[in-house]
Amino acid sequence: IVEAVIDEHDVCDGGPEAKKVKLNSANAEEKAANLDGNKPADKELEPLSNGNNGSHSVANGNGVTTVSKLAESAEKDSKEEEESKQPGDKAVANDAAEAETVEAPDDSSPGEVLWCGTTKWQLLHDKKAKLPNLFSPHRMESLIGVRISKVFSGTAACHVVLVTVEGQALTFGRNQLGQLGVGDKVTSVQARPVEALRNIRVVSAACGRSHTLFLTSRGEVFACGDNRSGQLGIGSVANGKDTGVPTPKPMAMPTVGSRRIAQVEAGGDFSLLIDSSGMMFTCGHPENGQLGHGSDSQYFEGTKLVHKMESRPAPIVSFLREEEGRGGRPGAKSVIEGVRVIAASCGPSHCACLDSEGRLWTWDSVATAVLAIILRAMSCGQGYNTRQCVDRVSCGGAYTIATTAPANSSAPPVTYLWGQQKSSGEANMYPKALMDLSGWSVRRLSAGNRSCAVLADTSCITWGPSPTFGELGHGDMVKSSARPMVCKALERVRVAEVAMGYAQCVFLVPLKSDGSDAEEKLGKYPVCRDK
Repeated sequence: IVEAVIDEHDVCDGGPEAKKVKLNSANAEEKAANLDGNKPADKELEPLSNGNNGSHSVANGNGVTTVSKLAESAEKDSKEEEESKQPGDKAVANDAAEAETVEAPDDSSPGEVLWCGTTKWQLLHDKKAKLPNLFSPHRMESLIGVRISKVFSGTAACHVVLVTVEGQALTFGRNQLGQLGVGDKVTSVQARPVEALRNIRVVSAACGRSHTLFLTSRGEVFACGDNRSGQLGIGSVANGKDTGVPTPKPMAMPTVGSRRIAQVEAGGDFSLLIDSSGMMFTCGHPENGQLGHGSDSQYFEGTKLVHKMESRPAPIVSFLREEEGRGGRPGAKSVIEGVRVIAASCGPSHCACLDSEGRLWTWDSVATAVLAIILRAMSCGQGYNTRQCVDRVSCGGAYTIATTAPANSSAPPVTYLWGQQKSSGEANMYPKALMDLSGWSVRRLSAGNRSCAVLADTSCITWGPSPTFGELGHGDMVKSSARPMVCKALERVRVAEVAMGYAQCVFLVPLKSDGSDAEEKLGKYPVCRDK
């Protein structure tokens, strides 16, 4: 794993298109997510250790997540469950927590889901097929009146996980390998409950290409879907004839560290876990070095070159820092010890994580173009002594987007993007600032395969090059956009969370987010007859 350093002097070409909004102190206050969906989940994080103001968080399609807060909440939730089982004791009532009045604006209130994108995931790669895409945000008929607290998807995922305020997991989308966890392999537009986890409180989830991870309030992980690369972490690898695991199975817990998982992430064919002590674990396909174990685990089986799959979560122990050499070339490498990871994000074959000191670490393989981006990023800013603390990061298909916490608290945060978002375009070989987002206070990041969504101030901003499938939400007249654009269809409501997937995007609108009648505003959106 290598450290990426962002230089504030690198700026992308292009004038600002998105309108600047004067920051409201109430809107600018950044909060960290809490595991318990029944309580106000956002609390301000502690300042960075180097004195800069800001919060360590990560956008992975599921909003802001921090390990320290997740661990504290998991322990508290576990104690409440144990107390509820003792005779004569009374568990904390969910209704009491839901009845608490939250002053606007507050992203912690449960809400309703809006979504846009394709409804026929099985036809995505059929160039002749006419897809019935939703080009503007729609309500889901089966979810009207259902109080949702969290939404999740993934860069390579064509499915979605929703978590209700009671901790019940609902899933919909492509299901050819059982990644929905509902016991069958039927692709469904209608959100269905994961019956195997009905009596288990789910607090978080992660979606890979064809597998899903569910994190419980006790710090345990359940996995379902494709296991041909060992990405489910259940201790075995499925053979070529296996068609997936349609019912969630408990993941083999790590033998080192705190053994209480606080965050889960999923890449294309691998999984990443972070425990409450800040240690990372990965399992799955090692081909592109995305497991972070320092090897692609290749070996010869006869005359055939194969990879050894990691079927159990294994710890990541090596963190390397590379100094800048002459002429911008890579210089000497040094091992950094005592790294405590607080958040992470996964792309199809690359990863990024943040540590407790605001440093951004990235890793993959020489076989991919992303590594060249990372190597160049490490040398940025050394000559100017302008190393910045990163407080959010999200990995897309072949690109990464991140925001920084400026040293001057009065200055707005800066959003950077590097990699290749457009297949026919030129790749940014090092982080460059997105001037279209200049002046915005970013609350959430969610990078999809090529499309990206950002929650900033009170608006939702989306963009992505063609081809798109309606996930931008700009309507059928603007199906793609190479530059960030405000989603005008969402201006009448405040979006608390966003999850961008491969060809769909899900928005969570709190019912009490802005002090007005959000239910009346939601009634103006068209309804998708998913039943």
